[in-house]
Amino acid sequence: MQNRATRSTVLAATLLLAACADMMPGDGARGGNGITVADAALASGMPEAALNVTRAILESDPRNTAALIRQGDALAAMGRIDAAQAAFTRALAIDPNSAPALLGLGRVQLATGQAKAAETTLRKLTAVKPNDAAGLNNLGIALDLQGSHGEAQGLYRSILERNPRDNAASVNLALSLSLGGEAREAVPMLRALSTTPEATPRMRHDLAVALALSGDAAEARSILQADMSSEQANQALGGYQQLAGPAR
Repeated sequence: MQNRATRSTVLAATLLLAACADMMPGDGARGGNGITVADAALASGMPEAALNVTRAILESDPRNTAALIRQGDALAAMGRIDAAQAAFTRALAIDPNSAPALLGLGRVQLATGQAKAAETTLRKLTAVKPNDAAGLNNLGIALDLQGSHGEAQGLYRSILERNPRDNAASVNLALSLSLGGEAREAVPMLRALSTTPEATPRMRHDLAVALALSGDAAEARSILQADMSSEQANQALGGYQQLAGPAR
């Protein structure tokens, strides 16, 4: 019998591997140049610098939600998830309808396996911004983590109806189909995405997930070995195969 805890861990890692990278602009009404500097630091991959800037802003203006949101983003990028969650929670205590703070909190909840809590947070976000792609993508991931693949797929499809070129929604939809027992339908979708000029190793690994779930372990292993050792590829492949559901 498959270990449920192990399957849950692999499922979370697989879905978060495909989590969309869309960023929602933060609340920038207050903070002026400091917020602009923090944004630039985050965009340049320097979260420590962004954190220092937000600390300076918050020393004089502790209720500055824009700074708290950037602080949460910086802390999350540094792997300080508990502190990031606290920053987003503080921002929401000041402005419960802050869409960037809701997105940030939802993402850190997903990262720590709090799928149900993330669903609650992200439903609040989609109530505020019903058509926001980042919110819908992350809500879909929260639902997929809980096995609600049909509802998740409906969200991804709604994004693609508005923007057929949303790669995050396309990848999320294909992985959701794979996890729901429709991997053979997902493989061509992911193959097309993984062969474009802008394809990333992550997209190739997503294809490997679908191939493994469709029963094609050989090609999945070959794809993984382009980016990792044979031992790592076999370990990843074993994890993906644990996710197999009944084929349709």
